[in-house]
Amino acid sequence: MNRQTFLDALRANPQDDVTRLVQADWLEEQGEGARADFIRTQVRLAGLDEDDPEREGLEERERDSLAGARAELAREPAGERVRLVLSG
Repeated sequence: MNRQTFLDALRANPQDDVTRLVQADWLEEQGEGARADFIRTQVRLAGLDEDDPEREGLEERERDSLAGARAELAREPAGERVRLVLSG
């Protein structure tokens, strides 16, 4: 698998959380742990009710992992960068 394979699969089926989680595993294997954590956290948040007590901690984790994901993206060569899309 490669980055483009995941992007193509997610464009074809944007609501596919299984592909997102597999992508997160792949990103972590590539040394992009913050991006992986960001994706996993967003998937988890999407499944929670607004009043779920877990939400506040996950939203903080989402902000922290987003900062790390942006730093990882900044290290990529410009031609290989992908846009980080935020849900919600």
